[in-house]
Amino acid sequence: MSDELNFNFDEKEGEMEDIMSSSDKKADENQISFEQMSESNPKRKKHKKTKEGKKKRSRGKIALIIIGCIALLLAAAIIINPFNFIERMLYNYDNISKDPEQFGFEGKIDKDIVNIALFGIDTRQIDNFSGNSDSIMILSINNKLKAIKILSVVRDSFVSIVNTNGDKHYAKINAAYANSPETAIRTLNETFDLDISEYAVVNFYGMSEIIDAVGGIDIEVTDDELRYHGKGHLNLNEAMDEICKHLKIDSTPYHITSAGKHHANGIQAVAYSRVRSARNIWGTNNDYGRTDRQRYVMEQLFNKALKLKKSDYPKLAKSLIPCTKTSLELNQVLGIAYNVMLDNPSFYQARIPQEDWLMRFRWSGYGSVVYYDLDYATRAIHSIIYENKTVEEFVQTNPVEKNDWFALSR
Repeated sequence: MSDELNFNFDEKEGEMEDIMSSSDKKADENQISFEQMSESNPKRKKHKKTKEGKKKRSRGKIALIIIGCIALLLAAAIIINPFNFIERMLYNYDNISKDPEQFGFEGKIDKDIVNIALFGIDTRQIDNFSGNSDSIMILSINNKLKAIKILSVVRDSFVSIVNTNGDKHYAKINAAYANSPETAIRTLNETFDLDISEYAVVNFYGMSEIIDAVGGIDIEVTDDELRYHGKGHLNLNEAMDEICKHLKIDSTPYHITSAGKHHANGIQAVAYSRVRSARNIWGTNNDYGRTDRQRYVMEQLFNKALKLKKSDYPKLAKSLIPCTKTSLELNQVLGIAYNVMLDNPSFYQARIPQEDWLMRFRWSGYGSVVYYDLDYATRAIHSIIYENKTVEEFVQTNPVEKNDWFALSR
């Protein structure tokens, strides 16, 4: 990882303590709306040592909440007492090899840009981080431009996977993580020509508690999400029934009976993010609609966490820590927070592929997969990450391309 994203505790301890002890004033000015996440923020202003300095210190929360996107566990613990947390190391650290050859690339593409793989695993055991990855995101951190970008990769994307034993086969990209985190990282690198060597994974065991710890979130439910009935796929209340059955509690009090805006608790919000085959308020369904819900829930978590008082963070930390695992060392996480997040970064989010890039088909043995031009998607991702363009700007100068790569490969 870039040295600029590492944290020197000896040099920065006093400054970090100053950040962590900043007053608990409201963070409305720092909120990121779902629409704003798709746009670059205005030019940043340099901070002065008076009131502007205080505003900068309040951004310590933003730093640590976005690190929650990297590894949700660390945000609260660092704010409570970062140096005590260093001693206790109360998080699931995965000391994987950082050899680029293991992950299918020769070296860094841009020394100022760090790309991290984020995975969401649907598991029912608190210490289980295995299985297919229902959620896949690329978190790109531009240290030079102070920019954060989150790209969702549709889990049913049909790609080539190279297992740790060297076997190569075609499958849905979500199956790569079931082999190993290293396989999942390598698959992203080889599919989209990237340089990822770090990852974070969150299982769904404690997600409802995390959402409850920030006071719940606001969602808007469609009639389709309430009424949908289909083979193998759940509507909103059916998803709640499944969660509550696992928790051995009655689901009836959690049911939502009308479309529209609702304040959702943890169980309701997790159920909402798991709905797949129902059209959402943005007009998308299937895995596209689910990734839209997941990014929305994550964005709402960020905004609610920004408003928390420090006295509320122990509860959040208790929820975050058990259900997250990461290859990032603590000094790397703090380095991102200090070197990038404290300087009012811009944010951008997008989904790969976009809906009009698709060529869906059903292939025996694979089920329903998402098929699109991976070369075109690679160029789009590179344009977003390395050229600082939006998806719309890329498509405007590069009309959508579709080919028959799979037909030629079989």
